[in-house]
Amino acid sequence: ILHTMLFSQTKAMTSDGKEVLLNDDGSWNYAEESVTIDTDDSGIWKVNYYVDDFGDPTDSGYISNLNISSISDMTAGTFSNSATTNAKLYIAFIIENDTFSFKLLEYGSNAVTGSSGYPTYYKIKVKHNGKLIEGYSKIIEGRNSSERISISNKKDLKKLLELFNSGGTMSFSIVEKTDYSASTYRFKVDVDGFSVAYNSLYKE
Repeated sequence: ILHTMLFSQTKAMTSDGKEVLLNDDGSWNYAEESVTIDTDDSGIWKVNYYVDDFGDPTDSGYISNLNISSISDMTAGTFSNSATTNAKLYIAFIIENDTFSFKLLEYGSNAVTGSSGYPTYYKIKVKHNGKLIEGYSKIIEGRNSSERISISNKKDLKKLLELFNSGGTMSFSIVEKTDYSASTYRFKVDVDGFSVAYNSLYKE
């Protein structure tokens, strides 16, 4: 089944000049359209394909925990900073074979942003089924130069993909690397079914 991601939307511009579309329900997505492929037994994980100028799907795809169209479908967690404690957080993953990134939406709609000139860095700790997983350099590092936190180290990327493909539950604890009061983010995500979506995109 194909679902074209078109809704009642308002265009907006991010701080680094990227165009996004704001939905009536408070959610948002990048202005590039994509289509979602529903895959049996993939759980919350969906295969999305970018579309061309004619609205036809291309062969450029990614995996997400939703089709990024509704806040109510998003993985939820909490965040804390100098102004709030354990406030509502929503998370949207954008995962490809060679990139691993995710968006953090504070209060459900405020995207955590960085800039290309002054990226924000994060210390990321991960548990798989309750067991702490150390990164290539003990702590996995994330980098935000727009409104996605990306894992830059290729060995850490490979490890995360292996864990997601193995199923179970992934827990994340993320701390902003700063000399000032740091924001912290915590969430869990069910990765059962991820391998089905992954294999449908990359192994067939």
